[in-house]
Amino acid sequence: MGETVFAIIALGLPGFFTYVVLVKRNILIYTKDHADEKVMLIGLLSLTNIAVILLILESFNLEVMSIAGFLIIVGITLLLTFWFYPFVIRNGRRMLDEHLEKNGEKIRSNIPFMDRIHDGKPAVGGYIQCIFFDFNHTFVESGYLKYYSYSENGFILYPDGQSNLDYDKFKKRFEALDPSEASQMMDFDKEMIIYFIYYPNSNPDPLPASHH
Repeated sequence: MGETVFAIIALGLPGFFTYVVLVKRNILIYTKDHADEKVMLIGLLSLTNIAVILLILESFNLEVMSIAGFLIIVGITLLLTFWFYPFVIRNGRRMLDEHLEKNGEKIRSNIPFMDRIHDGKPAVGGYIQCIFFDFNHTFVESGYLKYYSYSENGFILYPDGQSNLDYDKFKKRFEALDPSEASQMMDFDKEMIIYFIYYPNSNPDPLPASHH
């Protein structure tokens, strides 16, 4: 009985591991509203991993609980997780987007806005300044982005030394930036306008929000 339980765990865990890695690498993107889809996907990944692993073990006449079987499980899981699934998903997504674009259909994505914002940050040593105004154009807060929580829909910021900003003056400076250096987001739930400005680490005083 113990061996059976161990075998089920050994073959089931790789599916969850694969899911976590693919999500962390933004290859699979699910929000808190997709709980049922997550469960189904983890089950599908587990079944696929198990089928491939059992096929390999059967081909070499190996037992799951043997050392060689364990090494096969680890090796196949890593191969599927870091090469096969990313290759299939990325290329499948690209081909689907090209098909939709060719046929004039809408290309939809469930990539969260904050992932898109974060992906715009300079790759090495870069940071993002966040400036918040309400819909009445009253300054709320600003700072450098440290963390963003999807579950709590909140920001953790490093201080940037700003205490108050005039909206019109800031907006004028913001609009003068290159589009690759800035973004803005409308949060209709909280009635907030959030401006994002990207900076490389090499710029010693980059604040367009500054009063200097």
